Formats: sequence, structure tokens, C-alpha cells
Amino acid sequence: MKPLDWVDANQRDLVGALERVRLVMTRYMEGSKASSEIAPAPAEASNAPFALAALVELFGLSDFERDVVLLCAGMEMDARFAPLVGAVLGDVSRRTPTFGLALAALPAAHWSALTPEAPLRAWRLIELSGAGLTTAGLKLDERVLNFLAGINQLDERLQGIAEVLPGHLTGRAIQDVLAGRVAAHLGSDSVSGAAQIVATDDDTRLAVATSACAALGAAVLRIRAAELPAGAADRFALTRLVARESLLGHAIPVVDVSIEVDGPRIAAFIELLPAPVIVCAAEPIQLLSGRAPVFEVIESTHEERLTLWQSQGLHHSAARCPSPTDDKPVATRRGVHRQPDDASCTAGRRLPGDARAAAPDTTGSPASRRVRTPRARQDCLARRQSRGHRIPRHRVLAAWLRALPRGRLGPRQ
Repeated sequence: MKPLDWVDANQRDLVGALERVRLVMTRYMEGSKASSEIAPAPAEASNAPFALAALVELFGLSDFERDVVLLCAGMEMDARFAPLVGAVLGDVSRRTPTFGLALAALPAAHWSALTPEAPLRAWRLIELSGAGLTTAGLKLDERVLNFLAGINQLDERLQGIAEVLPGHLTGRAIQDVLAGRVAAHLGSDSVSGAAQIVATDDDTRLAVATSACAALGAAVLRIRAAELPAGAADRFALTRLVARESLLGHAIPVVDVSIEVDGPRIAAFIELLPAPVIVCAAEPIQLLSGRAPVFEVIESTHEERLTLWQSQGLHHSAARCPSPTDDKPVATRRGVHRQPDDASCTAGRRLPGDARAAAPDTTGSPASRRVRTPRARQDCLARRQSRGHRIPRHRVLAAWLRALPRGRLGPRQ
């Protein structure tokens, strides 16, 4: 089913559900006892569930709780609901339904739906206004109302704190393997739904988290750790909004610790969050060690980078590539630079994307006659070093090595 077709079909499904609740309210006002006999309209065939069915499935709503949601949605979407509610309450000036009205008029009513731990109030689907539990006015949350209408956008109360990013693979085998392990951990029912991704680079750890979310078929709900509230009440309210958004938006919260934030605040937020979560940080948060295992991207060694460099097609085992421990400082007019003892690792070879390190031409063309012999190249390098000149080929090689993927999997020491 195409997106536009789904929107139209979802609208028809919602209108049919609202009409059923309106008929129930009308029969109750007329004193009829057959209100519970009104059956829901048959649902249209669709590849994706409609918004109302998805809402019931996501939050585990009972039939009575579903009808309370529809009663409040009808107040916003159908002009016939407001006068009907006023007539049932016996006061035409009252245009807001109550729990008392829902308990009396709707079928399969149960008192447990009013408790703070029940889905309607625990997930902030319904807002209460006024005094008294059964006499307070009921209003459907705007985010839930838009979801029922087929509009799935980020809650405006999370603007500036969170953002939704699409999940996608990084394209780098090492990072995707680590992301697969994170996804397997989060997808397991036998373990806690939290993980820490540790890497020195901000982009690397966020890329691994994004790839893990993609492996689970979810988007990324990136949360800025610096914006987490310090107060307990505000923190609890934020965790409910984030958890609800993760369900409605089919996303996994990713707490991005890109700047230094106190660990206790992050740990308290994670402990309250009733949803799978990923924490991205440069260092592990020790307060989460019991709940969120650490998945670390370890920097590759010089030998591993050299092996990867040679695997790219530069198979010259006799050549020696400079090691960071072999470099010596060389003073030039521009400052102190690092100079390898043996510059032959780049001589006579073409590095990817660099024309200055081209291999000698042996085809007999005029250019091949201008190539220096090995002894002449060594003499030239010695003269340039004695004058304090830099050897550009070493810098080309170093830049090329830095462009390679630097992460590897390994146990945390």
C-alpha cells in the first residue's frame, strides 16, 4: 500500500472507530442498555497496521482504555462530540469528558484504568485538568492525537533535547561487526536493555550506535547528555516522554555524551528509562557497569595499519614503512617536523590519489629517462635533508595511512 493510500485508509479506519464511540454515547444518553452490542467496523486490509491498532499494541491498551482515547480524540476531531458530552453530563457548558462519564457510558469499564501506573496515565496519553479523579476533565495528548491522524513527528517538548536520525550501516566492516554485537545484546530478552559504546572519536561511536539501530530496524533518537535535567521530577518526566517517543517513532534512545557531563546524572536518567538505550561516551560510565556492558572501539596498532595498507594492493614486503618510534625531528624554516630514517618506503611507488609518488615508467617513454637511479635518489634525499628540507613523500604516506579505517575489535584491558 502506497503512503498516500495508507493515510486515506487510516483516516477511514479512525472515522469508523469514532462513529462507534459516538453511537455508544448517544445510546447511553437515550437510556438504552444495548450500547455494548455495537461492534467495531471491519478493518480494511493493509500491509501496515493503522494508527489506532498500533497505539493499542504499543501501549497494551484494553478495550475500555482504547475507547477513552477515542472519546477524547472525538472532542478534537468531530464537532458532534462536544454537545453530546455536554448533554450527557447535564450541563451544555461543559465540553470536556471525565473518567466518571467514561466509567458510566463506555462498555467493559474498569477502575484500574484510572491508576497512575495504568497506560493512560503512565505513558501520558491522557492529561487531567481540574480537581477530583473522576470529575477532572480529560484531554488527549497532542503527540498522541497527531499519531492517530497519521502524523508521526517528534514531540515538540523534546525539541532542543533530542533529534531523530535514520539508522544506517557505516559501510566499514569493523564498525558494523561491533554494531551487530550491540544489537544482539539489546535484542536479547535475558539481559538489560542498555549498552555503552566507547571510542575516542565522537563520529565513530555515533556511527556504531546508528549501525546497531539499523540492525534492529529502528531509527536513532539522539539525546544530548548536556541537556538532561538535574532535578528528579523533571528527569522522571523526561524519561516518560523519551520512552513514549521511542515507541511511537520506533527509535532507540542514544545518549550522546559529546562533552563532559557528570556521570550520576546520566546514570540516574538511564535507570529510570523504561526502554532500550545506548550510551556513547569517550570513557565508560562506571555507575552503569552493572547494567550496561561496554563495547569499545580500540585504536589499531601501527603493525595492523601497515598490514591493512599492504592489503590494499601495495605488496612491497622489502620496503620498510616508517614507524612512529623511528621518526626524528628535523628543523626547517616552517618549524620542527618528523622525518623517517629510511625514506625508501615511498620511493618508486604510486600511492592512492597522489601523483607525486608515481612508480618509474619502464616503457621507454621520454619520461622514463628522467627517473633517477636508486643511488641518485639517496644522494638527492641526503642533500635535501642536510639543507633542512622536508621529504614530501613521507607526509603523503602518513596522510594516506590516516585516511584508512583505524578501529578494530578487541577486549577491553
